Amino acid sequence: MFNDFPNLNTFRIIQLTYFCIALNKSKFRRIHEELLIKFSKIKFYNHNVITALKILKRNLKNLWNTKFDFGLKLNQQQIDLRRRLTKEAVFGSCITVHFSKLNELLISKRL
Repeated sequence: MFNDFPNLNTFRIIQLTYFCIALNKSKFRRIHEELLIKFSKIKFYNHNVITALKILKRNLKNLWNTKFDFGLKLNQQQIDLRRRLTKEAVFGSCITVHFSKLNELLISKRL
């Protein structure tokens, strides 16, 4: 997947990956594993990449803590949060995110 986007910076790859996860939950595990493999090969000295990962982690926690019930009408706060997360390309309907692996990676890189 990542080789298809050789000119994209790391943050854009992160955004695209989690957007794909949001759109297709069934491919989550494979894409997530590929993302972790990709991260393990990146040198995290770039301040922008570190900042991007911190933002991603925070947004995923927001997403994890927000339960969207699509059988009911969303209240304004849920709509606002959904809109914000969509703009940051990490919105999904109650995605099961494996935070243990993501956190392990972030901790190992001292983020």
